[in-house]
Amino acid sequence: MTTQIPQTLPIDALAERLGVSQWTVRTWLRQGRVPFVKIGRRVLVKTDDVEALLAENYKPATRLAK
Repeated sequence: MTTQIPQTLPIDALAERLGVSQWTVRTWLRQGRVPFVKIGRRVLVKTDDVEALLAENYKPATRLAK
């Protein structure tokens, strides 16, 4: 039986992908807003969790009535 290893991103790559600083990502991790895996000193975030976070916080644009 083989298990598929999920795709992950380190903090710096996640920060770049989201357009925020590494400190912002670290704050979100500390606050528990983003789940993560820690292997030794390395902190990784699953890309599926990032996609879920973006979907949860998605706010569609609303058009103002004229």
